[in-house]
Amino acid sequence: MSEAVAIQRPAVALPWRFVRLLPGIALLFAIGYAGKLAETLVKDYGKAHHLALPNIEYVLWAILIGLVISNTAGVAQIFRPGIATYDFWLKAGIVLLGARFLLGDVLKLGGVSLGLVVIEIGVAIAIMTVLGRWFKLKPKLTSLLAVGSSICGVSAIIAAKGAIEADDDDAAFAIAAILALGAFGLFAYPAIGHFLHMSEHAFGVWAVTGAFATQTIPWDLFCNAMTFLPDGRVLTVGGNLQYNPFRGIRTTTVFDPATERFSQVQD
Repeated sequence: MSEAVAIQRPAVALPWRFVRLLPGIALLFAIGYAGKLAETLVKDYGKAHHLALPNIEYVLWAILIGLVISNTAGVAQIFRPGIATYDFWLKAGIVLLGARFLLGDVLKLGGVSLGLVVIEIGVAIAIMTVLGRWFKLKPKLTSLLAVGSSICGVSAIIAAKGAIEADDDDAAFAIAAILALGAFGLFAYPAIGHFLHMSEHAFGVWAVTGAFATQTIPWDLFCNAMTFLPDGRVLTVGGNLQYNPFRGIRTTTVFDPATERFSQVQD
């Protein structure tokens, strides 16, 4: 009479389990930093040589670098436990991104701007849903494209991916498509605004409402003066230093849409 013998694997100590994650986590951060470095180098090169190069965000660069690594050298076993934690880092990034925005900052937009945002979100989701059905895309891919095109691009796609349990391939396609659409909008938006004879204020509200990325600035832009320069850049004067009591800040900057950067200029 034979007896089944159960073989128990020895439990892995918690410190050792953490150590096993370190190589993969380090690789994730290295690829992310390489993507950010590639974005910066391309922007600096275009600015130095006065070239209008496409604005490819670091997220897409990181995806491309990851694809090259996985399809050439491959991912060694030592990196895989840490790479499997990528979902945690994505969600943590979304939480930290949202923590930068306060409800009071949203209310400062005013009723008209908030109404335009609601309309833009609804129309973008509806259009992308129709296009997804037209091109017979998978429902979850269509949902990611709709969320990404209507809210805030890559960040929204990453947040929605976990909520609807979408595949990594769908998320990668959606991110690449939204980034490509954002790069196209960089050239198309000014042409559309000029064709429709929009005022500076109307164009600014419309263009920002349809933006796919957020721009981090080192000061509060509330109560500033802003105007477009002849070359398409935006001149910004002033801002706010504190609210109670109100105290303005003396600063003059120029925003270049080609590099998506604010540059300090002489007052």
